[in-house]
Amino acid sequence: MIEISKLYKHYGNKEILNDINITLDSGEIIGLLGLNGAGKTTLINHICGLIKPQKGNIYINNKNIVDNLINSKQIMGVVPEIQTYYKFLNPIQHLEFVYDVYSCDKNKKIDQMEKMLDLFNLSAFQNIPLKKCSKGTIQKTMFAMALIHNPEILILDEPFSGLDIPMVKKIKEYLKKLKENNKLILLSTHIAEIAEGLCTKIAFLHNKHIVEYDYLPNLETKYKIDNVEDIFIKICGES
Repeated sequence: MIEISKLYKHYGNKEILNDINITLDSGEIIGLLGLNGAGKTTLINHICGLIKPQKGNIYINNKNIVDNLINSKQIMGVVPEIQTYYKFLNPIQHLEFVYDVYSCDKNKKIDQMEKMLDLFNLSAFQNIPLKKCSKGTIQKTMFAMALIHNPEILILDEPFSGLDIPMVKKIKEYLKKLKENNKLILLSTHIAEIAEGLCTKIAFLHNKHIVEYDYLPNLETKYKIDNVEDIFIKICGES
């Protein structure tokens, strides 16, 4: 569970986040939607512990992330908006590196790596340096790195960029299985159809605030609109 209380962030005189209050529960896929520049990635970076709150608190499983940073990161997996990797390492070297960083069970290492290579169709590319791989192969490696240690919390920032339709479908089905296993998944996306078909709850970040947060059926009833795209425009307007 993630609980954010009275979170503020500003850069100089520019306010980015203002009084963010939200609770993200396990066993949910939660969509984070907002216009370009709304502060979605800034909020995600706070949750991941990359930015220290200027004001307010973030609790991961009831523990303040500032006081429990290493343990909080230990139970998270992150697919960042910008691909982050070592260009001279191949997919299997990336997975081995991440697995060892998280100090996971060495006896399960080979099985877990093979599971990730199979899940993301990476076996044919496992020995090819990522600098020679396509954007899609790199993105699949990002997903595998985020999941290799079986995290309780999965943070996804525009994660489907560069992936083909069959892989997107495969990942969406896998995320639904993770939800059923009581994992918490936070998904930031600009694609309304993905949020509508995948997320159980949706949070709208607008004018520096979380202005709406609820289950999709409740939002449809409240706004008398039956799709996320038009609900988004109703709440956030047009860019």
